[in-house]
Amino acid sequence: MVGVAVVGCGRIGRVHARNAAGNSRATLVMVFDVAGTAAQETATELGVKAARSLEEVLSDHSVDAVLLATPTDTHVPLITAAVFVFGIVTMDHVVGVAPPGPTCPLRA
Repeated sequence: MVGVAVVGCGRIGRVHARNAAGNSRATLVMVFDVAGTAAQETATELGVKAARSLEEVLSDHSVDAVLLATPTDTHVPLITAAVFVFGIVTMDHVVGVAPPGPTCPLRA
């Protein structure tokens, strides 16, 4: 079983959380949203934990994968944080980033 956390509990995040919860090869471990009420509502609906921070999600040893369902402009910093924890990130779509420079978080 793969332990999954969903970050972002808006419309699409809830769809992804329900799908993860219903997948026989995954266990939905927790959900997180900067709007705590959205996370709590989703967690209550699905019977899982509502994390209080991204750090809580990334430090939980039962989480093997994080599904991001957040606004596009948050993807790069969240992906960067996940890479440092998991070492690998798989995306279902292209993420636009600025060319490497002093403000690019993915700069080597």
